[in-house]
Amino acid sequence: MVATFFSEYAKPEMGNALDTLNFWEKQHGTKFVEFWIEGRDQGTEEAHRVDRARRIVGHYFGKAFRLHKHGFLSEVLVKEIISVAGFSAYCDVGVKLDMALKKTDEEPVSLIELKKILGEIPAD
Repeated sequence: MVATFFSEYAKPEMGNALDTLNFWEKQHGTKFVEFWIEGRDQGTEEAHRVDRARRIVGHYFGKAFRLHKHGFLSEVLVKEIISVAGFSAYCDVGVKLDMALKKTDEEPVSLIELKKILGEIPAD
């Protein structure tokens, strides 16, 4: 199963999605969420491209969380799967865009749990 994750991560679509999220943040700085929401509301192709990237990256990390939550992946395997450079794009850009869609300031439980697995925040 881990090999399947790594194969998915190595696909050009994932690389393009990560590049898109990173570039969007770099291009728009601290206002990247606001620019994205405005672009989505206006139906711009650029905002739709960022949305597709958000979904691709979010699906990868979300799937790892769900499989762990339901007992199909151990914490050790999840740590291997999410210990990739793209985790920062997921946390710093993708999740913030998700939060804007849901109109919340709270990080999702899935991200909090993944950060605990990586040791970025203390476990309960």
